[in-house]
Amino acid sequence: MDKLPEPLLDTKRLVLEPLEEAHAPLLFDGFQDPTLYTYIPGGPPADVEGLAARYRHLAQGRSDDDTSVWLNWAMRPRDTATYIGTLQATLDADGKALIAYMVFKSFRRRGYAKEGCHRMIQFLRGERQVKTIAAEIDTRNGPSIALVRSLGMQVVAEHKDADFFKGSGSDEYEFVLVM
Repeated sequence: MDKLPEPLLDTKRLVLEPLEEAHAPLLFDGFQDPTLYTYIPGGPPADVEGLAARYRHLAQGRSDDDTSVWLNWAMRPRDTATYIGTLQATLDADGKALIAYMVFKSFRRRGYAKEGCHRMIQFLRGERQVKTIAAEIDTRNGPSIALVRSLGMQVVAEHKDADFFKGSGSDEYEFVLVM
């Protein structure tokens, strides 16, 4: 599985820039909102340096065991330098991509997540020849469920007690879009 550099992607309203260490100070404040972490383990990054180190690691483009390729983008409207979130895809050797996204609170409900994910899926399908797109979403996360359904993804499994964080269990839906 080859790690090719992520290209700059764009849509009518968005620019998706390959994520790099230099994005850390530009994204840090947006990631401080605790509502981003309601349905996922973990919480806001402690400092810009830690986020920069994470981005430096992700920019390597592959897992330490060389079984996955990592593609990550910082997302911003094309008419501003203000970043609104991130997109990511983890590709495995079987032609499957697990996608994820985070959109900062003040930019939600504007269609940015759908627009960015749609463009990412187009890229994965075309240039990377991904056969299957998947997403794992907490069953309580209504907005994300609605988003992936709007992208044509369907539930293929429900995993009870898939995770345990913030003092409670988390059930997850597994969504799939077969190309």
